[in-house]
Amino acid sequence: MMIKKFIKEIGIFLLASGLSRFLPFLLTPLFTHYIPVNDMGALEVILSIYNIIIIFGMMQMDASMQRYFYENEDVIPASLLLVTAFSLIAMFLVSIFSHFLSIMMFNNGNYTYHIKITALMILVVNVFTISTLVTRYKKGAWSVAAISAVQATSFALLALYLIIYKRMGSLGYITASLMSYVPPTIWALVLLRKDLKTKLTKPTFRKLWRFSWPQFPARIASAFTQYGNRFIILLLFSQASVGVFALASKIASLMFVLLSAFNMVWYPILYKNVKDGKNTNGMDKIFNGVLFFLPLFAIAFYATSYILYNYYIAPSYKEGLPLSYFLIFSVSVLFVKEMVDAGIKIKEKSHYISIIYINSLIFFIASAFILAKMWGLIGIALAAVATNIFMTLYSWYISERLMKMGFKLKYFITFVAVMFAVTIAALRLN
Repeated sequence: MMIKKFIKEIGIFLLASGLSRFLPFLLTPLFTHYIPVNDMGALEVILSIYNIIIIFGMMQMDASMQRYFYENEDVIPASLLLVTAFSLIAMFLVSIFSHFLSIMMFNNGNYTYHIKITALMILVVNVFTISTLVTRYKKGAWSVAAISAVQATSFALLALYLIIYKRMGSLGYITASLMSYVPPTIWALVLLRKDLKTKLTKPTFRKLWRFSWPQFPARIASAFTQYGNRFIILLLFSQASVGVFALASKIASLMFVLLSAFNMVWYPILYKNVKDGKNTNGMDKIFNGVLFFLPLFAIAFYATSYILYNYYIAPSYKEGLPLSYFLIFSVSVLFVKEMVDAGIKIKEKSHYISIIYINSLIFFIASAFILAKMWGLIGIALAAVATNIFMTLYSWYISERLMKMGFKLKYFITFVAVMFAVTIAALRLN
């Protein structure tokens, strides 16, 4: 029964929410003809900073909300209130220092307005994230899929207008991103209007904070691991190299769509079973099934990347094709990481997650500098793969000591070997 529900809900997210996100992805090759590679590099550095600072607005309340959703009635308004307050502070600070950040990163103030818009995005996107996450628990998968479809469609239409018709380049991209989140955020809040009226209690705030703050360093370290490569590339290579690597990352975001759909199903099932007092024996079947299908999805994404780079993407970006393969591989390992974290999260030992991510960040920085000297941009991508494997094994070791989930290490090793073989084969076919 658990497996059937898992497959059904994954299907809903992939067909509805996943396909809706595929629409903006399809426009990325088109945008490479309107956004010069240097401008794309600047855009990605700004978005990398945004993706790090936005964490200060969320403060891991999304993880806390999921953990206590079935235990406290006022968890919805409490988590939303905290996210709004933290996001307002982060937005205000980024806006004040926008000119300084532009000069520090690009030696000029040309991107000050870009940074001011991303400051507004911190508030809007965080409210969108927490409200749609609650909607998933309250209203089900289809509601979230519909809201996500509205956001993706809005972004696609706005980006086409601002980037191609108005010729606003990277500024058009950021403006379209901000505006696309406004309608679906309002919609999600309207759906939750009755729940937002629930009376707030101090114990709920304390619970949310106690569970979230030990994980906060982990989220920061995770963001630096995921987006910090832009700063390393900017330091070691050039702004144009950042643009090339960033486009490869956008291609790899196909796998992130799948990962997002997976998380929307995995955690509700996991926490619901814990609440109902059920055992976790069925989880190993999901684990084995995910490892079996991931290489098949990776092959499909490799083929998609090959077609895009050879027929649609501007020639100045084509150095990124092999990078996209390794980055897709890197993201695929995170599926296993999310599953093996189960023992840590069920036992509420969230401080271990921060320890894992901080050590993984150190591992990434060291390996990125070493491998970049040897293989250039490919070395940065290889460092991402190695870091995610290291992080998964580290999480597995700690989680199993807290709670036995029945996951088999030999299956993960086989999965990594298969993914390496598939990736090398794809590179040779080029």
